[in-house]
Amino acid sequence: MLSLKHELYAGKFLFPFLSEVEIKSTKESISDIMTVKLPKYKKLKSGDIQSGDKVLYKVGYNEHGIFTEFEGFVNSISPSQPYTIECHDYFGELKKTIITKTFKRLSSKEIISQLLINFPEIDKSKISNGKFFNRVVFKKKSVRWILNYLAKSSNYDVYFRGRKLFFCPKWDEASSQKDIPVFEYGKNVIDDSELLFNISGSFDKITVLSEKTDGTGKVITATAGSGKKEKKLYFEDLEYKEALEIAKTKLSELNYTGFKGLFLSFGFPSVWHSQKLKYIDDKYQEKSGVYSISTVEKKIDSNGYRQKIFLFGKTSAITVNNK
Repeated sequence: MLSLKHELYAGKFLFPFLSEVEIKSTKESISDIMTVKLPKYKKLKSGDIQSGDKVLYKVGYNEHGIFTEFEGFVNSISPSQPYTIECHDYFGELKKTIITKTFKRLSSKEIISQLLINFPEIDKSKISNGKFFNRVVFKKKSVRWILNYLAKSSNYDVYFRGRKLFFCPKWDEASSQKDIPVFEYGKNVIDDSELLFNISGSFDKITVLSEKTDGTGKVITATAGSGKKEKKLYFEDLEYKEALEIAKTKLSELNYTGFKGLFLSFGFPSVWHSQKLKYIDDKYQEKSGVYSISTVEKKIDSNGYRQKIFLFGKTSAITVNNK
């Protein structure tokens, strides 16, 4: 029988007992969000925990180790006991910093370096160069908004893992991942009834249109694929090569055929969006393979630690002998 342990550090307090914790990590949102429901603590008073307080949450099974699952800040707290605390990752803090500035002849990485100069605690080791800008102007924009803009302009992903900022080509973390966590039906997989075979066919042509913001009104058009089922995407200040790469990537995503969906697992191994995993099913070997992860929803309560893992698609097939 696995023994679960977790602890929450919020502001100056340590909470060893928690009623419920939910964490959502998804490629569809720039921030990871954690919601914590506390039991009644007699000595805890209103105002002891405040918006902006630092948060660190650790959880795991004693048999496998206790790991940091969330690091960020309190966003809001309910007015009375038992308290519910909503927390955001480091993007919650970057949202508070508003700037007006013009950057000239700099790569996205160089711009980010300047934006984060007052955040020495942020690990910047996973920031790639990204798009080069001859000139870009930001008026009363948050640092979070600018990072998201730079990522979209570069066709990059941007997200935090604890204090580490990832600004990198899409799925870069998965492609460079050395240790691939294994999920096996009947062992650490509880239910995979929603992991279903997906047939593509929504679009057969993607067109990216990018308008220059230098006053010329020039629009660059790049198309991937051919056919009548067309989807158009709109951007600003992309070069043709960049626009074409975005079109190709999106077309590939929409044309995926194979198993896709979600499965329910125990809490070990812990995974996050933009990573990959190895899935094994002895009975239905066509499901087995290496998959990329689009979303993870974690829930820790009196029933234990569960993960809903949403798979973006299979990247490679395996056989059961490849365990």
